[in-house]
Amino acid sequence: MATRWGLCGAGKISHDFSVAMKTCLPETTRSLDRAQEFAKKHDIPKAYGSYEELANDPDIDIVYVGVLHTQHCKVGLLFLKAGKNVLCEKPFAMNSRQVQDLVAEAKQSNVFLMEAIWSRCFPVYAEVRRLLAEEAIGEVKLVKAYFGSPQLHVPRSVEKELGGGALLDIGVYCLQFVLMVFGGERPLSIQASGVLLDSGVDESVVVALKFSRNRMAFCAFSISARLPNDAVICGTEGSIKVLGPMHCPTTLMVNDKETEYPLPEPQLPLNFTNSTGLRYEAQEVVAVAARNLNDAQNFAQKHNISHAYGSYEELSRDQDVDVVYIGVIHPYHVKTCLIFANAKKHILCEKPLAMNTKEVQEILSAAKRNNVFLMEAVWTRFFPASVEIRRLLSQGEAGDVKMVRSEFGVPLLDVPRAVQKELGGGGLLDVGIYCLQFICMVYNGEKPESIQAVGICTETGVDETVVVTLKYSKNRMAVFTCSISVQLPNEAVIMGTKYSIKVPAHMWCPTCLIVNGKETEFPVPEPCMPLNFLNSTGMRYEAQEVRQCLLKGLKESALMSHSDSLLLAEIEDEIRRQVGVVYPQDSK
Repeated sequence: MATRWGLCGAGKISHDFSVAMKTCLPETTRSLDRAQEFAKKHDIPKAYGSYEELANDPDIDIVYVGVLHTQHCKVGLLFLKAGKNVLCEKPFAMNSRQVQDLVAEAKQSNVFLMEAIWSRCFPVYAEVRRLLAEEAIGEVKLVKAYFGSPQLHVPRSVEKELGGGALLDIGVYCLQFVLMVFGGERPLSIQASGVLLDSGVDESVVVALKFSRNRMAFCAFSISARLPNDAVICGTEGSIKVLGPMHCPTTLMVNDKETEYPLPEPQLPLNFTNSTGLRYEAQEVVAVAARNLNDAQNFAQKHNISHAYGSYEELSRDQDVDVVYIGVIHPYHVKTCLIFANAKKHILCEKPLAMNTKEVQEILSAAKRNNVFLMEAVWTRFFPASVEIRRLLSQGEAGDVKMVRSEFGVPLLDVPRAVQKELGGGGLLDVGIYCLQFICMVYNGEKPESIQAVGICTETGVDETVVVTLKYSKNRMAVFTCSISVQLPNEAVIMGTKYSIKVPAHMWCPTCLIVNGKETEFPVPEPCMPLNFLNSTGMRYEAQEVRQCLLKGLKESALMSHSDSLLLAEIEDEIRRQVGVVYPQDSK
């Protein structure tokens, strides 16, 4: 499958990637007409009139099963036997025997299988687990969870043949919360009482569970009455309260201190509360590696990652990892990419892809040889603002583009990795690449006819400030400035014969466009944890692109292709040649 990530490097950029990386999945329907209508609405390239057809699609790696409870086992087995990885809505199945059948088939077919308890993947729940792991409220003694919503008018909630009943519909959220808090421990005793509807399904249920060490849990759920829909963990030194709605929470109260964890805004109207949170269960980080095991373990604990390794080689051998985000410093990109490419892992590697064209070619060859996906993490290209720029250009809104101007300068002379040659320092590879990739994007990957560069270098031999002029066919020009010594406006402008498109600061992580004088905002989601760099939740967009490419069976992205990476490296090499910057890698 193509959704379980490993992180290569446990530094600041990997932290931000962990915070940012989220995605969402499409659904499938049974009726061809409905499937086609759904596909058109959600811009999905294929639509089928049966689950069997979907199971036979070789381009599909993972299937989200969102059918009625009663069909979960049958449909789940269909996809598992077809070798598809499966994310199945809760409840997994109608009873434990069916669950055992699903688990056994997943093991037999050697594929991934997960029950879509989306609540556990929300930032709020991640924080709850972190607090419990750190014993922030002492020893947990009592857990309470409530979920009640009037649903007697909903057929699937009350009809037995449709899998109705409070327990399987909403009570599962209460029970899973209790089991999560108690680390999956089996209760010593279970006492339940409830009332049934005439149709024979449970209307309201109260459950008391007793665990080892004199710990208790209490759940109440109903499809006839509205309950507080919150959950409370009571410890010997404090309490943690998940405010309603506890099944898709955005607010946590720890010892009376309230913290918000807002969700991304939906692009289309939703059917259920906070459904953009479905993206959290669709993709996850399962492992992290650093050169120092302690660093990896600390990072894993902070981000609730299950596996930590003290070497990149160990991460490359982890069978649960499908795609790796490489966030190490520039000079180590080629070596690290080769490790993971040769281990048949898909790769998203931070920019610049490598130190020079020769290394980029080596990485691309390894990816092709091993038949793995590879993309340079030029995150800027995947921001909604960048998507809008490409749309405007493709429709000729600005007329014929005649000039592109871009600049990125920020004082970094006190940062070792920015000035030391052995660490890959220099303004061009650190910040100038954002200006250059922007120009290349606007001119659709065309190779410039001429490149003129002038700059000054630091005493360490890396470029401090560079000004580059590029000439393209049809009398088109581009100019960019990059610097690690001074603060620049950090904006980009596309000038056409009709009007201009301006990306105000910060052009490398844009959240605003000014088109013909009209300003439009493109906000990024709020982070669930503090970030190291500006707008880093925008890294989720490049992660989503990787996922979509993998689901389509692609080995590169059309938006940041292998030829795009090669072009960047070739232009960078020529700029460095003219400015006089030579890295140790250039002589190898």
